[in-house]
Amino acid sequence: MVKCREQFDPKLMKISLQDFIISGELGPIRLGMSRTEVEKQLGKADDWSTSHTNQQFPAIWKYGNVELHFGDDDKVEMIFLDGFRSNSDKIDLWILNDQLFAAELEDALKAKHIDYIIQSSETNQTDLLIITVNHSIEFHFSTTDGGSQQLSAVSQSIWHARSAGA
Repeated sequence: MVKCREQFDPKLMKISLQDFIISGELGPIRLGMSRTEVEKQLGKADDWSTSHTNQQFPAIWKYGNVELHFGDDDKVEMIFLDGFRSNSDKIDLWILNDQLFAAELEDALKAKHIDYIIQSSETNQTDLLIITVNHSIEFHFSTTDGGSQQLSAVSQSIWHARSAGA
């Protein structure tokens, strides 16, 4: 009797943001993957958008709050997350949430022995960046009216990795 291998179902996949921070991979997704590889792993995107009207394929595929940005070579060049609220048992947010302060993230990274650097952002969208050294994961913090810095987004891109020398 021949046993059939079970079909992979991306909807059954569990993604851990802590694992993403430690490994640099978001479940089966990593920088440099082709569109075809992403679709095999995750299925069709929930939504998509383009950056130019003459673009042949969408520049961004969206899976819930996760955005995968593709470059001209049709490979993932950025993974971007915001809106850290999930009722899904498929996403383990670790400590990440919309109310997370920079000091709390620093404490958590120290507890996991994850090296990081802190720098001011060069954009108007973020006031502070905490960047992991090994995988160039950027945590974007915005300053609240009370002067605290709260998490607004998490990203990883080929540009971060190149500038960090990864």
